[in-house]
Amino acid sequence: MRMISQLIAVRRLAAVLFVLVTFCHPATPEPLPQAGQAEAMANLRGTWVGTFQSSQSDKTKLTLVFQQNGPTVTGSYMTAEGGQGVLYGSVQGKDRAELTAEQKSPGCAARFTIQVKVQGGTLTLNYRGQACGKMEEGSGSAVRLKH
Repeated sequence: MRMISQLIAVRRLAAVLFVLVTFCHPATPEPLPQAGQAEAMANLRGTWVGTFQSSQSDKTKLTLVFQQNGPTVTGSYMTAEGGQGVLYGSVQGKDRAELTAEQKSPGCAARFTIQVKVQGGTLTLNYRGQACGKMEEGSGSAVRLKH
């Protein structure tokens, strides 16, 4: 029982540290889009918060942090359950992106392909891949935090 309490405390601390690092770092100037690109390309830049659920887990809170340079997208994610990893991929037109997520959590490697649709300040996602040696697929949504 004590070990479970310690594990929960560590996960909460990791979540707090993630939020502090995400929101308290100095803003990095973002490159200006090339002429005509602003309207033709989905914008994922920033921090998004929402939920997801999958064939392996119930509804869970999710934080996504994206950087974007033209069509190239990189970033990170963290779940309320302690899952965390990196994101990378590319924008596919004015409202879509295709990403890969690689989970770096100890004891549970995972890799997912994610289809993202952006509408204003909301994104929806559908993903499929392997987590902890099991096939997993799911969906979710998130809203962009305003700065």
